[in-house]
Amino acid sequence: MLTRDFFPSPGQPTPQRKVILPYRLYEFARLRLSKILYCRDSNRTGTYPNVQFTFLGFTFRPREALNTQHHRRFTSFLPAVSNDALKRVRKEVREWRLHRRTSATLADLAEQCNPIIQGWWNYYGAD
Repeated sequence: MLTRDFFPSPGQPTPQRKVILPYRLYEFARLRLSKILYCRDSNRTGTYPNVQFTFLGFTFRPREALNTQHHRRFTSFLPAVSNDALKRVRKEVREWRLHRRTSATLADLAEQCNPIIQGWWNYYGAD
């Protein structure tokens, strides 16, 4: 396995103790793509600067949920489609220019659009 010595930031003095990390993890740390995240929910209510993150088109953050047994609402750390992913979906649908396809029947439009929409539905899910 490739490894590299990890230092908190370039130009800083060498720490007392070196930490050996896998090379890819080192690259994330070096580029500052990794950060400590506070998973706030009903039991952890503190305030911290980082309470959400986006990964593979999903934003994980505190969201309201429903306890189906007791019919109570509570806060839980849950995923949902990210705003950037929604923008990409909207942009692609606009590029289809459905309003300009006046000669196509509704069945033709559905045949063209349904496979793509079903793919989004399967990936992002629906509640």
